[in-house]
Amino acid sequence: MFDYPKINSKYNIVAPVGAFGNHVRWLVLLDDSFKWNLSTYNKEKYETFKGSDWPAYADLLDNKLQNININIIEEMETLFDISPSNSLIYFDNLKNKLTSIKEKIYPSTRTWHNWQAMEWEYRNILNKLVIFGHLYNQFENKVVVLERNAQPVINEHNNLKTLILTIDPTLAVRSVAKLIQDNYKNLLLGMEEFYFNNLKFPISSINEQNQTIAKENPNNIKLLDASILFGKTLNKEWYQELIDWFELEDHYEQANFVHGLWFDASIRAEREIIQDTQKLLQDLQKLYRS
Repeated sequence: MFDYPKINSKYNIVAPVGAFGNHVRWLVLLDDSFKWNLSTYNKEKYETFKGSDWPAYADLLDNKLQNININIIEEMETLFDISPSNSLIYFDNLKNKLTSIKEKIYPSTRTWHNWQAMEWEYRNILNKLVIFGHLYNQFENKVVVLERNAQPVINEHNNLKTLILTIDPTLAVRSVAKLIQDNYKNLLLGMEEFYFNNLKFPISSINEQNQTIAKENPNNIKLLDASILFGKTLNKEWYQELIDWFELEDHYEQANFVHGLWFDASIRAEREIIQDTQKLLQDLQKLYRS
């Protein structure tokens, strides 16, 4: 067996790039069985700079700070520009989940140039609850979720259920467009058509591969088309299939609220990348003419 990180989670979500898989995970995490906290303290930075008397990162997330010396608290606040208690983002009940998702996950400031950074901020932590990746494979009867630009993860749960999403390739292209973030040069050189056209083909191939995998494993793999999700209102029938498969509580009203936040942020990112790119081109034209 390959020496990949191992996680014991009942739930897998697998989706091609641009198929809204991370958003679907947030809908799943609304279930009452999931209770956790996050912190705006970056874990890697915390582990690198923490003093010997600082609490473990896990204790920070659990808000176990009562017996921490005030000097330590001040050191932490100096490093991160916010107190440890105020850094916490609570997901311990449905009300707090909705507040935290609105303020921290899909805030009004989320747009094309910070979309991917915000998505990856808590990705590894969330993988301990519901694993999400872009490709599905099996080695020695163990499910391996493959992630783009990250190490694969082995899910060792004995009663594992996997949701695999397919997506219309053209819609996936539209979704991925807002992830260009640092690739202004591609836009300026007229390479977006090359980038987009080459993206469509692997998405189509992955869709076909996933359909085959689902047919071969009907007892533990559910296949859903995510294309229907791209709209302001969460499709009730689609959501019902999701929660039935994972045996979750029905929180449609709250899921539809989260879905609306995601959709608004997606449309805002699309609109602003066009506006910002046009402005950049205009500025460059003025500079060239001067």
